[in-house]
Amino acid sequence: MVAPRKPKTPTGARQRKSASAAAPAPRAESAAREAAPAAVATAAVVAGGANGVAFEAIQRRAYELFLARGAGHGGDLADWLAAERELKGRPAARD
Repeated sequence: MVAPRKPKTPTGARQRKSASAAAPAPRAESAAREAAPAAVATAAVVAGGANGVAFEAIQRRAYELFLARGAGHGGDLADWLAAERELKGRPAARD
């Protein structure tokens, strides 16, 4: 008498199935940390920023400066700082 054969299943399928089941679920803490910058930006808009200039106004002016210099890659920090100086009434930085 011949022994019954086991059904053929690829071992990779079993491993994939168990690996996906063992993957940890995202933690609520990390989601809260990722949402924090948006909350900070929202607070700046609502409060009018540190010197009475809204975050959105600085953002808009920085974008205008970006377009004025040809929309080239890089220079985003310089655009942002120039927009802050203009809107907050600070003197321009010396080079």
